Amino acid sequence: NMKKNNINYLIGLSSEIERVLNNFITLRPVENIYDMKKLTLLFIFLCFLGILGNSQIVISEIMYNPPESGNDSLEYIEIVNTGNNMVDLTGYRFVNGVDYTFPALTLSPGEFLVIAVDSTALENLLGISCRQWTDGALNNGGERIAIEDNFGNLIDEVEYDDEMGWPTAQEGTDGEGASIELCDVTSDNSLGDSWRAAEIDLGVMINGASLKGTPGTNNTVRCLPRHDHYVAVQSNFFNPSDITINVGQTVLWENLQGTHNVNGTTTTFPNNPESFFSGPPSGGNWMYTHTFDTPGEYDYQCDPHVSLGMTGTITVLDVNPYPEESIGVITAPDNNGVPDSIGKQFTIEGVVHSPTFYGGGTQVILIDENRDGIQIFNQNSTFGYDPQLGDRLRVTGVVNQYFGVTQFDINSLDLVSSANPVFDPRTVNELDETTESDLVLLEGLTLVDPNEWGMGTSSGFTVRATNGQDTFDIRVDNDSELFGPENPGDQEFDIVGIGGQFDRDQPLFEGYQILPRYSSDLRLISSTRNQINFYVKIHPNPASDILFINTEETLDRFEIFSLNGELVKSGQVSDNIDIADLKTGAYLLRVWRGNSYGSIPFYVMR
Repeated sequence: NMKKNNINYLIGLSSEIERVLNNFITLRPVENIYDMKKLTLLFIFLCFLGILGNSQIVISEIMYNPPESGNDSLEYIEIVNTGNNMVDLTGYRFVNGVDYTFPALTLSPGEFLVIAVDSTALENLLGISCRQWTDGALNNGGERIAIEDNFGNLIDEVEYDDEMGWPTAQEGTDGEGASIELCDVTSDNSLGDSWRAAEIDLGVMINGASLKGTPGTNNTVRCLPRHDHYVAVQSNFFNPSDITINVGQTVLWENLQGTHNVNGTTTTFPNNPESFFSGPPSGGNWMYTHTFDTPGEYDYQCDPHVSLGMTGTITVLDVNPYPEESIGVITAPDNNGVPDSIGKQFTIEGVVHSPTFYGGGTQVILIDENRDGIQIFNQNSTFGYDPQLGDRLRVTGVVNQYFGVTQFDINSLDLVSSANPVFDPRTVNELDETTESDLVLLEGLTLVDPNEWGMGTSSGFTVRATNGQDTFDIRVDNDSELFGPENPGDQEFDIVGIGGQFDRDQPLFEGYQILPRYSSDLRLISSTRNQINFYVKIHPNPASDILFINTEETLDRFEIFSLNGELVKSGQVSDNIDIADLKTGAYLLRVWRGNSYGSIPFYVMR
């Protein structure tokens, strides 16, 4: 979900970079700290540009099951450089699917490259230039294909399949002659809906099937509109001809061959609850969608071929396609760590416990009153909502999974209420299945290697930390306030974050991580163990004008931070703090006793 580039952020830095370049164009020596900061900014920007170039390599076409008998010799993978800069592929390698390390090689903007199981066979048959991978073969039932750069950073990955949700043999793939092509090289190639069966006939027949694809050239397939059910229109029949759907779902008809139409008007079928009509019969590769909002039985036909039996039925059930369910039920895993509810649609509610981790879309952690959490996700829409801690959301969607993390892919979002209580971080000594999508606290850590901080791709970086006994993975997302060059170095720290996971292979019980949300989640500590927050209570929470403090401890001072780490208020501790000057929003109260402190989140609402 987070592998795509951060173009908008880099563009936003352009004016600052121009100013820095103007200052340094004379190559004068660095005279002060401020100049050093500007030079550092320039260096970071140039590093980002290098990373951005890497991130433009996209897997764009796969022939995983050509129509051959015995050993396949025509399997291939196509990649393309979708960026505006040349990419040096030297040392890049396929780490899943097949084995291949790229030699000294560059790929220009818009240039394609084909890597095949047998380059000689493909070149002789199709006359295209390609490379040959070292070992392995593509699984006909689907598998993960991944590319890493020469530093081990994940550049792109596709986990294709040959079942529903991906192009199947019914559409002409999986042994029927066609490759699968990415319908738009800028679309999310991890989604089956972004792939279509190739349509260009290459003029080669193998075992009665026409070989179809566009290896080494632009893909020609079109992306499908949003839909819940698909009907192919071809050869004087609808496939499938009879379907059952729920109220509110959308059917897509796609004409693949011949001159046809879809006529479900009440003029032709008076008993239909409502009309739907694609228009007059037409040839070509047209598409038509209709959303059915009224339950009942529908008939439809192709007008010029009804006498040949080209008819269909749609049964629309009056049931809620998104039944309400608790987060704990839909996230319950099976013996392989996969949710039992995967692929099913629900309505859930929970309270926001994180900012969004996905620029331009939605990726937020919801936790309900039972302290069961889940990651909600939509790649393309924010639904006009700016996440705030304590917001209660009601969302609809489908249960999914991303490298071990249970994910709820949402299609609607409603704000129910604001300023609801949020859970305090739960102190844990290990990360496992019980910490996934919970707010947790790890104490007494130091970095295994401070140089790992910031070493990653445009999507973020992972750094290791240890408490002296166990080692933990800290994942800093590019949308987190901690994404940057500053790090705790050799200092001891506590860290608060969302429990996550990145596990590629079943059973999915490894690769657990913690994802800090804000700069204040990284808490540098002294040698004195911080236990203050266990003895300090605040009320009310949310508060409006006065925040009361209850404790038997002797405290020295307090600090209040906004969630971007800015100190907004400080002073001596008494039994209450005047917060009338604070704006509505979430804050962190830090109270000190000597060199130790405790941190308590609270919310201001008026």
